[in-house]
Amino acid sequence: MLTSGGASASMYWGTAGGSSGIGKATFHLKWGSESGNGINGSWRDSGTDGKIELMHGSKSASSYWAAGDDTDQLVKIRFTHDLNTKYITASILDVAGRITASANEYIDLGHNQHGLVKYINANISEICIDLSFNDTIATNDEFELTFIG
Repeated sequence: MLTSGGASASMYWGTAGGSSGIGKATFHLKWGSESGNGINGSWRDSGTDGKIELMHGSKSASSYWAAGDDTDQLVKIRFTHDLNTKYITASILDVAGRITASANEYIDLGHNQHGLVKYINANISEICIDLSFNDTIATNDEFELTFIG
């Protein structure tokens, strides 16, 4: 967090909310397979045990990956990043170039029509990918997601 030195004009980097500073969590996401077991990845090298959840409700996982919600074509995926803050920025590296124009380009979620980051609580964020803009995403496409907060 950028803060001032009080009455002086100097600025310096301080800690946010009395915490130990800024943290990050990175996930590898492999787009859904026919069996619906398409979420793979890592969280600080600890695997994904309980860290990633596909919000498909009563819809089958495989059809949800392909079409999203029945009402809005959003695919919603919750990530438990354990950053303990509501101040999050998130970015996706599009390995295959399905959302972006070319392979290995980044999209900053929440800043364009491709995807949004939704606050759930201080440790969980939900990524919403809009399939009406991203209809070229295919099974096994890979994405790297990073949360900084």
